[in-house]
Amino acid sequence: RRYGRAMAKRKAARARPAGPGHLLFVYGTLRRDLRAPAWDRLRPLGRFFDYGVIGARMFDVGGYPGIIFCDGARVHGEVFALTAPAVALAQLDAYEGVEGGPQPWAAQYRRETATVATRRHGSIATWAYVFIRPHDHYPAIAGGDYVRYCRAPLPASPPE
Repeated sequence: RRYGRAMAKRKAARARPAGPGHLLFVYGTLRRDLRAPAWDRLRPLGRFFDYGVIGARMFDVGGYPGIIFCDGARVHGEVFALTAPAVALAQLDAYEGVEGGPQPWAAQYRRETATVATRRHGSIATWAYVFIRPHDHYPAIAGGDYVRYCRAPLPASPPE
């Protein structure tokens, strides 16, 4: 009987939805909808959970985006449920160049808790990578959707 109860508890724990520590909001090159090479880093670490939006502004910081939290702006992205959060977040922190890492002079992001409005799960708490460098000189990404930004046609060059 004891064994049966223990197995039932383990099954129930696995069936629960992932908590905030297991959820990661991605908005740039890690998005599955973009299919950038960076996606290959995230794919084995978890599964797609939902689409979502956060209150933030997005900037093109040179081949990838950065965000800063703010009211009145929206950034679109995807929420992933990480299979082994401690391992996954350590790998992603190293990839993202997170503050407090082995090269503090190279830090570009800080991992922070973000409230995400999702399509199917309402408002949830997740992790998100926030840009920590000065951003005023970077172009803003209108609409806050990096996939749409990357797929938009380039403006025509003026004739010479």
